[in-house]
Amino acid sequence: MGRGKSQVSDGEKLINSAVQDGISAITQHHPRFKRLESYIVEHIDKKRLTKKAQEVYGEVRRRGDLDNQEKSSYVHKQIADYVSSGAAFDDEGKEVILKKGLEERAKKKGFFGNIFDIEGRRARGNWRVKNILIM
Repeated sequence: MGRGKSQVSDGEKLINSAVQDGISAITQHHPRFKRLESYIVEHIDKKRLTKKAQEVYGEVRRRGDLDNQEKSSYVHKQIADYVSSGAAFDDEGKEVILKKGLEERAKKKGFFGNIFDIEGRRARGNWRVKNILIM
């Protein structure tokens, strides 16, 4: 007898939880995405996510030195990080998330603040300007 729609394996629960945590990390870091959670979910590329999950489970099997809790924690963290990095999204999702993320960052610092972080460079001791073109 096959699995019913309501039955979800522990592996699927783990992946779903990790995906949700990855999305939560995005919305926490970029609050403007809270309104777009359903859009974000729709643009997760299931093939990419499945491939990453297979890679991570392969790593866990090869290691062999982890107990079940450590395996679950490792898989969860790797998948959540993969989603929160944006790598799990299809091209359209990546484009929208990147565009909105850059717009938000530009508004926070201002256009020149992103290009010329002079105070930060001074604090690090390397504030000189390189490659000046004089006409």
